[in-house]
Amino acid sequence: MLTVGHSNHCQEDFLELLRASGVECVVDIRSHPGSRRHPWCNRESLARALAEAGIGYLWEGRDLGGKRTQRTGDSDRHPALSGAGLQAFARYMEEDRFRAAIDRVLTRTTGGAALLCAEADPDRCHRSLVADYLEAVRDCPVFHIMGSGGRRRHTLHPGAHSLDGRLRYDRHCPQPLPGLE
Repeated sequence: MLTVGHSNHCQEDFLELLRASGVECVVDIRSHPGSRRHPWCNRESLARALAEAGIGYLWEGRDLGGKRTQRTGDSDRHPALSGAGLQAFARYMEEDRFRAAIDRVLTRTTGGAALLCAEADPDRCHRSLVADYLEAVRDCPVFHIMGSGGRRRHTLHPGAHSLDGRLRYDRHCPQPLPGLE
């Protein structure tokens, strides 16, 4: 599995980045797939541009998107994550709805699939948690497409571990890692 952020690329550069990385299908995991600054990456516009480029498009933002509401106990349950947004998403990843969405993505895509979000740096995005889940729980290698076109192998968060088919972020971390605040 690959991941990519549309960041501040123009449409042509982004499509070239996908082609050069061998992406056959983009799985959009943005909760709200739109951008005032980059209208080409709004859901409908992006789907159309990808289709014209021969790349598939699947929106899974409803079930794999970030921006989850924090609930009481999220920080206690996932203390190794810095930031309420990441803790809330980690708690959401324990739900059947999340796992069913992952099953859909793995069933409907091939090795040329890329999870799409907005952030250029996967370490500052909820897709790093999705990558943790894929690596630790589903034994699915994940690589991040970087802006230069290179790939970086995903590194599991040091506070993460798989427990009964779920991912927990409760191991001691000597230093807080950057996260969504």
